[in-house]
Amino acid sequence: KNSEKLLKTQAKSIDEIKDKMDTLSQQLSDVQKNQLSNYILFRKLIIDLLDKKLELNKTTKKYNNEDIIHDIIFPRKNSSDEIRFEDLNLWIIDERLSFHDFATSDTPLKENTTSDSDERPDVLIFEEKDEDNIARCVSIIEFKKPQRKNFDEDPTSQLFRYQNEIS
Repeated sequence: KNSEKLLKTQAKSIDEIKDKMDTLSQQLSDVQKNQLSNYILFRKLIIDLLDKKLELNKTTKKYNNEDIIHDIIFPRKNSSDEIRFEDLNLWIIDERLSFHDFATSDTPLKENTTSDSDERPDVLIFEEKDEDNIARCVSIIEFKKPQRKNFDEDPTSQLFRYQNEIS
């Protein structure tokens, strides 16, 4: 309200509104500092939660299932169109992934690509889409539980298969 009021002022000189402008600038600065500290605190809490979930369970001597980690990074069965930006923590993997055009988690490839495959990458991220809605950059994330020895398929082969389906 104060900034709108100041913008509507028909002052004859800068000196006439300088004090109001300085006060408003300081108020904005305080708000921005508060927002930044909240943002940093939020990220710290997410990292602490992730660290806790990545720990070895002292009782069972096993790690948590990958779905717990998956949901912290990007909640399953959702897309970036369906959930709030604040609920996505792709920045944990790579800050650049936060600036995607579209991302989806645990949904069939045929729902988001030209593939007719029912396979579901853990997280699929499209970036730099052109005017034909074709992504120039695609990221695939697969979560695997530590200590797991029996895979239906080698994880690297799995990623290459997904890549071929998307291509």
